[in-house]
Order: sequence, then structure tokens, then C-alpha cells
Amino acid sequence: MTRSRTETVCTAAIFVVLALILSYVEAMIPLELVIPIPGLKFGLANLAVAAAFFNLGTFPALCVSLSRILLNFLLFGTVTSLWFSLSGGLLSFSVLVLWKFILKRYLGAVGLSVLCAAMHNLGQCAAAFVIFGGAAIRLWLPVLLVMAMFTGTATGVLLYFITERLQKNTRGI
Repeated sequence: MTRSRTETVCTAAIFVVLALILSYVEAMIPLELVIPIPGLKFGLANLAVAAAFFNLGTFPALCVSLSRILLNFLLFGTVTSLWFSLSGGLLSFSVLVLWKFILKRYLGAVGLSVLCAAMHNLGQCAAAFVIFGGAAIRLWLPVLLVMAMFTGTATGVLLYFITERLQKNTRGI
């Protein structure tokens, strides 16, 4: 059964709020104390975007992603953080779209999450290179890509369980 437009908008709004909550919670986790890599995050807010993608479709999930980025910027961010979030978020989202049409038979939730994490880091490094310049950004990228394997795996496992649970709970809708 298909969802009405109102149900889709309301569900997307719930995913935006969930993404903002996860983003706020993640900002409170002092991951740098455990792994001394500045700016390293698990990408928990992206779980809400991916869950929206699998449950609502491409356009509503894109709206969730952009809304999360813009609201996070308005509530907690700076102009620089907006560019980092947009570049990483849009490049990561493009992987979701590519997965839908090409990579679906090759990648599961964990592989997709690792690839999205890597592209998110690549997008943020590209933004940093444009904004700040310098070769140090290129040297930092391999470290971030290795960390994307770990953070992407963790979020991919969570994504697998979340999408399974959502599919079971929304069959009658």
C-alpha cells in the first residue's frame, strides 16, 4: 500500500527530528578522547537519512538530508561547517542514488554505509581543500578513508537492524 503525501511529509519530518537528535547526541560523545582524530564522528545522523531513503524513497530522503544539514547549521553551525556538511552530505547521498540503480546487487547495508562514509569524508576534504587549500588536506584523506571503514561498518550494522525493524513495523501501512 502506498503512503499518502501527508504521511510521507510527516514521516520525513520525524526522520529530520531524529537526525537532529542523533547529530546533537553525537556531538556530545568525546570520540577524540578515544581516537585522536579531529572531527571524527560515527555519522549517526546519516542513519536517519538512509532509513528515510529505504522507507520513503529518493526525493523525501534528499529533503531529510538537506533539512538536517540546514537546521543543524542554523542551530549549531558556522558557514564553514555548512559547506563541509553540504559537500559531504551530497556526495554521500549520491552514493545512495547510485546504489539504488547500479550497486544494489553488489552491496548490502554495511558495504553501502562504508562507501557512503568514505564519500562523505572525500566531500569534506574537497571542501576543506577549496576553503583552506594546502597539501595537508590530501595527506589527511587516507587516514579518514581508513576510519570510514570502521565508522561505516558500525553505522551499516545499525542501519541493517533499523531497516529490518522498520520494514516489519510498517508492512500494514
